[in-house]
Amino acid sequence: MTGRPRTCIGCRLKGSRMEMVRVVRRESAVVVDSRGTMQGRGAWVHPDLSCLKRAVRSRAFERALKAAPLDTGAVEELLVPSDGNPSESRDKKAGRDPMGTR
Repeated sequence: MTGRPRTCIGCRLKGSRMEMVRVVRRESAVVVDSRGTMQGRGAWVHPDLSCLKRAVRSRAFERALKAAPLDTGAVEELLVPSDGNPSESRDKKAGRDPMGTR
């Protein structure tokens, strides 16, 4: 792990930036900061449905982003596509090859 470890607000495990998704508050919604460059208070969550559910259930987004209530729809769309099945990977969804497969 390089750099400072980040803590997932869902499972509370530490990991690198590459393992997690950064989310930022925009007005009353939580948006995904895919490049990690948006201004403002951010929080980190694993791109895993169980971490997302745990963060929503425990209101971790509201605590971490210091606002309530927040709409987490954009984050849920990233992890659960319209067909209802959890996504296999953000890279595949974005049309990129996963790292290490050149």
